[in-house]
Amino acid sequence: MIIDGHSLAYRAFYALPTDLSTSSGQVTNAVYGFTSMLIKILEDLKPQAIMVAFDKGKPEFRLKRYEEYKAHRKPMPDELREQMGIIHAVLEVLGIPCIEEEGFEADDILATLKEILPDDEEIFIVTGDRDALQLVDERVRVVANRKGLTDIIIYDSAKVEERYGVKPSQILDYLALKGDTSDNIPGVPGIGEKTASSLINEYGSVEGVYDNLGKIKSRFRKALEDNRESAEISRELARMRKDVPLGGEIGEASIFDPWNDDGVRELFSTLEFKSLYERLQALKPLLFPGVEGASGASAEFEPSQETIVRGEEQLAGLQDALVDRGELSLYADFDGEGYSRGRITSLSAAIGDRTYFLDLGGYDASHLLEGFLSIIKKVDGLRVNCFRGKEIMVQCARLSGLYPALDFDIQLASYLLNPGVDHDLYTVSMRYLGEPPSAAPEGQLDMLAVEEGRAAGEMRKALALDQLVEPMEADINRRKLRTLYEEVEIPLQTVLADMEIKGVRLDGELLKSMGKEMEGELLDLQERAYEMAGESFNLNSPQQLSHVLFDILELPPQKRIKTGYATDVSVLQALRELHPIADLLLRYRELFKLKNTYVDALPRLLNPRTGRLHASFNQTVTATGRLSSSNPNLQNIPIRTPQGRKIRKAFLPTSDAGTILSADYSQIELRVMAHLSGDDGLIKAFEEELDIHTSTAAEVFGSPFDKVTPEQRRQAKAINFGIIYGISPFGLSDQLGIGQDEAELYIKNYFQRYPGVREYLDAQVEEGRQSGYVTTLMGRRREIPELAAGNIRIRHLGERLAFNTPIQGSAADIIKVAMVRVHRRLEEEGLESGMILQVHDELVLDVEPGEEGAVTALVREEMEGACDLDIPLKVDLGIGPTWYDSK
Repeated sequence: MIIDGHSLAYRAFYALPTDLSTSSGQVTNAVYGFTSMLIKILEDLKPQAIMVAFDKGKPEFRLKRYEEYKAHRKPMPDELREQMGIIHAVLEVLGIPCIEEEGFEADDILATLKEILPDDEEIFIVTGDRDALQLVDERVRVVANRKGLTDIIIYDSAKVEERYGVKPSQILDYLALKGDTSDNIPGVPGIGEKTASSLINEYGSVEGVYDNLGKIKSRFRKALEDNRESAEISRELARMRKDVPLGGEIGEASIFDPWNDDGVRELFSTLEFKSLYERLQALKPLLFPGVEGASGASAEFEPSQETIVRGEEQLAGLQDALVDRGELSLYADFDGEGYSRGRITSLSAAIGDRTYFLDLGGYDASHLLEGFLSIIKKVDGLRVNCFRGKEIMVQCARLSGLYPALDFDIQLASYLLNPGVDHDLYTVSMRYLGEPPSAAPEGQLDMLAVEEGRAAGEMRKALALDQLVEPMEADINRRKLRTLYEEVEIPLQTVLADMEIKGVRLDGELLKSMGKEMEGELLDLQERAYEMAGESFNLNSPQQLSHVLFDILELPPQKRIKTGYATDVSVLQALRELHPIADLLLRYRELFKLKNTYVDALPRLLNPRTGRLHASFNQTVTATGRLSSSNPNLQNIPIRTPQGRKIRKAFLPTSDAGTILSADYSQIELRVMAHLSGDDGLIKAFEEELDIHTSTAAEVFGSPFDKVTPEQRRQAKAINFGIIYGISPFGLSDQLGIGQDEAELYIKNYFQRYPGVREYLDAQVEEGRQSGYVTTLMGRRREIPELAAGNIRIRHLGERLAFNTPIQGSAADIIKVAMVRVHRRLEEEGLESGMILQVHDELVLDVEPGEEGAVTALVREEMEGACDLDIPLKVDLGIGPTWYDSK
């Protein structure tokens, strides 16, 4: 076995988070991933001889041929560079030789080793680089990762041909035409994977292609004619050298002998790789049977009892296990996401050492799921752990009309513990268990791994969930997040699931009518743009628009980008005073986006069975704790233009006689800032119920309150919200269209009038520097490593995050609490009305006839009572026949 060390190290580094480190702070994600992959390969292939090849220095022979070879690649990250020596140390204690030669890449060492190793040796080459497939023949196979660290594929000649449509001996010719973006090998522009495969398959080689140019389609022929040298250079760059001067007895040195346990134990103990050490110890007797000292680690787990649930008999056994254990860990697999686009395909359950698998892809899936869910509901006091709980509830309801009550969600816990990292099960499992979920726990599910591959993999994930609960709960308690998790985030899952399941009724005819109006105006704007330019052009093409603006109309370019001159919104706004086409183009873009993103798209998103729009509300996306939405993104429906606001007319109540209630927190972030900062001036303005932006304008501009102009109020509003987001003088000047000195003066005046705000923001930055994180009113944490960065720009970003997170995050927590309280009250009072949308600081409810008074009263009470601030929370309520009319 020959391993491309650099390839695996990079894959490991980017597959695992950099917060995987020892207690002393040494980052170990690349070392851990590399070692885990190495052990997995040893487990699967049990090699008799092994070596690892590394790059060393620059491949000058390739750079001389093509200066841009790998030019786009960034330098090795510092966090990876500092781990390369540790990777070498791991290989050294395992007795695995490392081979490197100045001026050559690992690829070349692989090819040279293939040449010099005996012809009767079977060789497995482990690499993530597909150009190694040129080495495949009757004795050489390539082991490659598909994704992650454990999903591998072994390429022999047949597999190469099946995947790429060419033989291994033709891979060089294939790459000569297609190129390789990972190494910046140019290939022939316009020739993609399928075309390259087809040409090489038909004509045998690059030479064969060029000998038959006359037979090739004209659109490819021209590209080939113009880029023959590029094709030849590309083939040379991709060719692996077979003449690396290695020297020595390579074959003898690579014989894999038992390692010294003391050295491995000492190094792995320092790296805190407990589970990897145990895996190695268990593997040793399999690699070296009969060798003294090659005894496996004692098994910590008994093989689990696996059951494929197919009917009543297995369900009865599952119920008995639930009663005995009182706890269930549930993993679901989905095809797609959301009520309309998603479908639950299987459920796996871990109950202690017993695992169950429900295949929900068959015709009786609904019946099987109903039986399972009814059992869960029967068991008193049952605790249910899960992963992606909201999606489980939504998809179970979609298939069976029922969903389980969930107590602990691994993904949600990960998000709460550190919102800035990935929350997929693989990453969480690696972070807390030190191994991927498909491998945890060791020694379990061996029988089904062969007979029921999919079931075994899914049940392993349920077992991993079961193991993750304890350490993650301990982490939540240690960080004082228990109340926020149990009283806000977990019950909010049910609220969001019910909103997604309920959906909202849309007026498709209104949207169709709006679409026709917009189409007419877009055509009119297009014709007017043609007249101004003196020629027709594609208004949606940046290149053609750049030509019109800066070549034909000779307007001054504002900024240069890679493809020429920019034509974005900021550029068009800067050109408004110079030519009327700028305003026309801004209007065209606004309408075009509105029509394509919402007016035309919303009807297509309607569920064909319910006839309703079922948007997804995402709880684990934003770093500040705010909810987001998708399919569609309701947060981005524009409300500043008449046509943008008119889209809200299409959102209707379920009953023709019903109404839509809109409840919007009034200036919640500014109220939170006043509370957190304790600034007397801000608090007084809110207590006296003054218009806060007018009040700020009076303070900043030194005007009497009743003399503040609309323009001054607009500027004060920008300052108020800009301060929350840590706006700079440059940012404020750009936003208000004023000079930077003037903007700096406005900010200075603001802090002079509201000194408590300045003190609070400075204190937040200092707290973030000292502890590494900041918190919201309810204890939500956000890590801010940017505050300790060496780069001043990154530090300034960290300061803005330290300003903003406690304010925006506290506002997010408050509206989440309000949603939970409103939802609970609606159920307690037996009302049929329900929440259907959440957008920024606004809740939207579908109100049934006769319930208007009760719903309005309870919504105001619960929203304004969601948090006890020094300044009372205020909610603006409106009700009407559509969402538009409720504002």
